[in-house]
Amino acid sequence: MPNNNTPEVSSELALFNFEGSEKKMEICFIPEDGSHVSEIPWDAGMRTYRREQWDEVMGLLNGCILLEDVEEHYDVYLISESSLFVYTDRVVILTCGTTTLLKTLSEILGCAQRVGLKVSYFQYSRKNFLFPEEQVYPHSSFDQEVHYMSQIFEDGRPHVFGPLTTDHWCVFVADRIDRGVGKETVDKEQTLNVYMYDIDAVVAQLFMKGDPMIIPSILDAPSAGEDKE
Repeated sequence: MPNNNTPEVSSELALFNFEGSEKKMEICFIPEDGSHVSEIPWDAGMRTYRREQWDEVMGLLNGCILLEDVEEHYDVYLISESSLFVYTDRVVILTCGTTTLLKTLSEILGCAQRVGLKVSYFQYSRKNFLFPEEQVYPHSSFDQEVHYMSQIFEDGRPHVFGPLTTDHWCVFVADRIDRGVGKETVDKEQTLNVYMYDIDAVVAQLFMKGDPMIIPSILDAPSAGEDKE
């Protein structure tokens, strides 16, 4: 809900609505030949593909790669609408705004197949949108997203955590991990998401950095009732 105590923002800053809630897609792979993922060379698997290939994939979600950094265990790309992480055995993409993240799915799966990998785990998640009416296919609603993903993952299952009338979390999972029969297994991987809303305008500056021509500082905006020169 809007905070009535939020300082006035100049009309120059209120040019458009921006959807800050990120769409996140994580795809984990295993070799089709039955070998263990640890046997994949550091520069093989999904890391076979370099910036040129991933730039084409990002074009499908209406984004582009701005920067890249090759680390020891993964490649990270700064996208115009968030981030892409590529490991030998998994791909993680986080995007915000009105990007069409799910449109990259088929192409990524094709890339995996060409290097001998198949899906072991798939997860798509996001918070409910602030401006759902501005999203486009296939993200106009969670029902639409579920229908789109179910055509690719027939074994996928949708979940919604939290009340539908306020903040909630949408998740779609296709879990194909072979955990064995009769084995005691515990999934130790956990994810923590922190979202902040209605932050004081001055405090928000601590979380922002950019060219003032692109992201004008609210600190420089005229206060309420103050006339511009």
